[in-house]
Amino acid sequence: MADDAALEEAPPQQDKQRGLLVPLLITGVVAALLAVGATFGGLYAAGIFDAPTAAAETGADGVAAGDPDLPDSVVGTLGIEVVPLKKFSANLKDGSGGRKIAIDISLEGRSVDGKSSLGEAVTEKEAAIRHTVNFLLMDFTFAELRGTDGMLRLRDEIHRRLDMHLEDMGVRLDRVYFTDVVVQ
Repeated sequence: MADDAALEEAPPQQDKQRGLLVPLLITGVVAALLAVGATFGGLYAAGIFDAPTAAAETGADGVAAGDPDLPDSVVGTLGIEVVPLKKFSANLKDGSGGRKIAIDISLEGRSVDGKSSLGEAVTEKEAAIRHTVNFLLMDFTFAELRGTDGMLRLRDEIHRRLDMHLEDMGVRLDRVYFTDVVVQ
């Protein structure tokens, strides 16, 4: 009888161990999946998986020359430049007239013809660039600039218009960065 009592107590002990083992296994699997996902996500964000397409024009190092999402390690080999512009300040198009925007912009681009540089093109076209951005800023209202969507619309419109100014200079504008923004 003592043996029967010992046998009856043993299975609940094993059930407890099995009951602890399942959550630990699930936790381990979830942690492993998160680690793998974070690793691949970081590699994707760094541009490791962005291979050039067959139709893309590639340089001697096999990197697509038209790809604006390049890792930092190849930026120097493709002649990408970042040029900061002077601060822009403008009144917004609001009925009250009291809203203002002050913004610092940097432009990222590269030479298309191999002769020009973004810095030279921006210096030569500075008056047209400042005119375009100032008038564009004055055409937005405070409500239109509120939130990320409004700022992205402004950035995209600046990019589109400035790229038109710079393309005849043999320069392609890849990105527009807002390095400092104050909307009051």
